Amino acid sequence: MVARSKELPVSARLGLPDLTARRDDLNFDERLEELSVAHSLLFKASRLRELHVQGRREDVEFYLLRISDEPAPLLRSLVIQAQKAHFTINIPKYILSIQKPQLQFLTLDYCQVLWPTRNKRPLFSNLLHLNILRPRPRPPREMLLDILRASPDLLALRLESTIPLDLAPLDPKSHSTISLACPQFYMVTDTNTLSTNLYTHISHPQTTETYVYVPEFARPVDDISMI
Repeated sequence: MVARSKELPVSARLGLPDLTARRDDLNFDERLEELSVAHSLLFKASRLRELHVQGRREDVEFYLLRISDEPAPLLRSLVIQAQKAHFTINIPKYILSIQKPQLQFLTLDYCQVLWPTRNKRPLFSNLLHLNILRPRPRPPREMLLDILRASPDLLALRLESTIPLDLAPLDPKSHSTISLACPQFYMVTDTNTLSTNLYTHISHPQTTETYVYVPEFARPVDDISMI
């Protein structure tokens, strides 16, 4: 679904499974190219309010490459999902690095990510929902912590095989706890060690629905020290 207007921002939500079903059509590639030209007029980053793309790797990448490399001041929601778990989507580096000051909802699912070099500003800030599932590679340690620090009003956090492998437990002498004011949902799927290490960096109200999943084992967690 694509909503457009000369005055209003653009919301683009694309589910692309039907594209693969028509690949035996001799004119498929030509029609896909024509469609991409039309969509490129809509997918100017400066006009995007929502961008949700889900489908096969090659189809999603086809559209991502047609998004203009410019700031996205209106973008509130970005969702990129691979249709099949064993096909990771290559996200162009600029898709994540362009400025998105209004971004509040982010989902990256089975994506190959060229994480930008860390700078003075966090990659994302003021997020309300953050879902990063099985990225390749995992984000750099300080980049993930910077995003969490810059999103104190986060309502939902879901990380799966995402915690940086070099993340150590919090050292209270050198760093303060990341305080999340009102998260409703906290779900982490990773090893015992990494899940516990991340939790030492974060504080949240007791009312937060908290889950930690490990391979072949899952249960709600009331006390992270029990893991």
